[in-house]
Amino acid sequence: MSKRTTSAVWVRGIAEMLAAEGLDVEQLFAAAKIDATMLDKPGGRLPSENISHLWELAVQKSGNPALSLAQPGASSPARSARRRLPYAGRCLRGRQGWCG
Repeated sequence: MSKRTTSAVWVRGIAEMLAAEGLDVEQLFAAAKIDATMLDKPGGRLPSENISHLWELAVQKSGNPALSLAQPGASSPARSARRRLPYAGRCLRGRQGWCG
C-alpha cells in the first residue's frame, strides 16, 4: 500500500498560520515528527499522517478546535498555494527547472 503525502508548500502555509496564532511551530513539528527542512526542498512531500498529527497537537496546544479555519489577516495554506499558482503553469509547460 502506498503512503499518502502532502505538499511541503501546503505545510509551509500551515506553519505560517500556526506561528501567526502564537504557537511554537518548531516544537509542534518535532512532536509530529515533521522534518522542517523539507519545506525548503523543491517538490518536497511530507507524510499526511504526520500532518494530521500536527493539526491534533496544534488544536490541543491552542485550545482552539477551530484552529484550522483561516483567521482574518493571517496566512493560510490556501493563500500560500494561490501565490504559487502562476509558477505551476510554467513548470508544467517545462519553462522552469523544477516545481516548488
